[in-house]
Amino acid sequence: MGCLRTREERQQWISLTSDDKQKVIKRCIQRKKRKEGKLKTKEPELTAEQKQASLFDPPAKNTLDTSKDLDFGDFEL
Repeated sequence: MGCLRTREERQQWISLTSDDKQKVIKRCIQRKKRKEGKLKTKEPELTAEQKQASLFDPPAKNTLDTSKDLDFGDFEL
């Protein structure tokens, strides 16, 4: 909840004029809209490569590159 005023606005509230108080109230209304997501902000659209995968997305199909013949003859356990 909260009044959405900054600390400075709360501290200076008593000494503000009516006009300044109205400006603070308007800023608080804008902050509330922004907090609720109703105020549009210009955010660049992300491409599919830039978006972070969600944990709820199905796993990506990774295929092995079998075009190269691997020689494991010298491999020891």
